[in-house]
Amino acid sequence: MHKCIDMLEAAKRTGIKGGRQALMALLRNHGHLVRNRGSNDQTVSQKMIELGYMKNELKQARTCGGIDRNYYKPVVTEKGISWLHDFVKEHGEIKPEQSAA
Repeated sequence: MHKCIDMLEAAKRTGIKGGRQALMALLRNHGHLVRNRGSNDQTVSQKMIELGYMKNELKQARTCGGIDRNYYKPVVTEKGISWLHDFVKEHGEIKPEQSAA
């Protein structure tokens, strides 16, 4: 089974300015993530799934009332990380290089 990375790690690897939130917004603005009606959950578009760049992982969270809630977490595949680097370079803003002191 291939390892996928979450959006926090993907943001770190691409060096996008603004981190995870900026990456999620960029993907959403280009239609690669879709916000689900009636919730704050976001899922990967069918196109990204078909290309093999991203997928939705089923997760479960326990609410404060003790009820389990299922949700999908968008993740980037090994194949998708190369695409994501190029996508962020083209459409996002990269953090300036940190100078060594």
